[in-house]
Amino acid sequence: MEGQTESLISLCRETVEIGRDLIQGFAGLSANWSQFSATWSEFSMNFSNWSSVQTQTARETLEAIHEETIATNALRRALMAAHGAAPQGVVSARSETASTQLACIRRLWFRKEVITELCHLLHTDLEAESDTRTLLSVPVKVTEVLNFYTTRSIQAPVRNICNILQFVVYCCIRQVTDALYSQQIDYIKFSMSMQTQDEHSCGFARIASFPTVQGAIDCTHVALQTPPHNGEVFHNCKGYHSLNVQLVCDHRQMILAVNAHYPDSSHDSFILLESSVPPLLQPLHAGHGWLLSDKGYSLAIWLMTPLCNPTTLAEQRYTHSHTATTTIIEQTIRVLKQRFPCLDRSGGIFQYYPDRMSMFIIVCCMVNSLDIMRGQPLPPRMAAAPQEDKDDEDEDEKHQPQRKQPDTVAAARAACQRRIAHQFQ
Repeated sequence: MEGQTESLISLCRETVEIGRDLIQGFAGLSANWSQFSATWSEFSMNFSNWSSVQTQTARETLEAIHEETIATNALRRALMAAHGAAPQGVVSARSETASTQLACIRRLWFRKEVITELCHLLHTDLEAESDTRTLLSVPVKVTEVLNFYTTRSIQAPVRNICNILQFVVYCCIRQVTDALYSQQIDYIKFSMSMQTQDEHSCGFARIASFPTVQGAIDCTHVALQTPPHNGEVFHNCKGYHSLNVQLVCDHRQMILAVNAHYPDSSHDSFILLESSVPPLLQPLHAGHGWLLSDKGYSLAIWLMTPLCNPTTLAEQRYTHSHTATTTIIEQTIRVLKQRFPCLDRSGGIFQYYPDRMSMFIIVCCMVNSLDIMRGQPLPPRMAAAPQEDKDDEDEDEKHQPQRKQPDTVAAARAACQRRIAHQFQ
């Protein structure tokens, strides 16, 4: 009996010791958890403060730019009212404004007025997410994405404006690109009103006296990452994967239509017939207007292509005028790729798949058109850009056969000959 009592007492002592150890362990765990909670709270507070500082800095910068613009206009009006008598301090204000303008062009290749307009344009779409996902303001997002479009690198150097994390930049790229893409119809449009037709005709006629031209059309390669599916249809004869992008421009190099949804294996004529352009021009076949293209397209009543062997004086004049006028689309493509190196293979292949790459192309065309609509002249470097490489040469032997034109070949040739004989004698 005594032995059982002693065993029970010993077991109780061991149980007490184990309980004491458990209590001490729980106390230590509680202390560690409290320390972890305090550290995490401090980290969250520091991150929020950092984000607020970055956002406030960008907002103040953009507001200062806007205020400088208003102040400069007010000073200009005051000078005009004073018959040229410049008050004190005007020279320094103009100097500061010019310095800000130069910084915007050098960093983003856009003037501050265009950047400010983009911020106002996207404010409604981007403001709702500015405090939930990236904690960045609309001006910061817009400048970051413009810097992304206009750099030859992929994403890492984009952070050099505000030292923002790369993941945050990635979120900004998606948000701003989606917002701009949804408004493309307001800036990329092929209007066929009588006033617009007259403007296009007069503008193209001033280039080389080619009458009633409504636009110039051509296709260009835009390299992309190898798609995970059906990659062979995107592989071109130059040895890389690309989209075959169709562009139509006017005499001001403004892009009127863009089709960036077809792989390189699609023929230029096929892309044209599948686009929204033919229905706009087919009603004009009576002679009110047409497009000009290179030999990569099939002749149609509303599409004038170069002659292979001009013999008569009228045909030679036609060929000279046609060649001089169609250079406008080549210049447009060259300027577009100079302004947005992300579309140019020389800076490295953009690591995006076709769907997202198509959106980038359309958005770049839209922003470029906005800049031209606001009457902003091209920076000197783009105005004198060197000729691009041979990637965009005509490929008459494309993989996909051309689809027959709705107009018969004979009718198109007859119409072309009549125009040449009537208008180029």
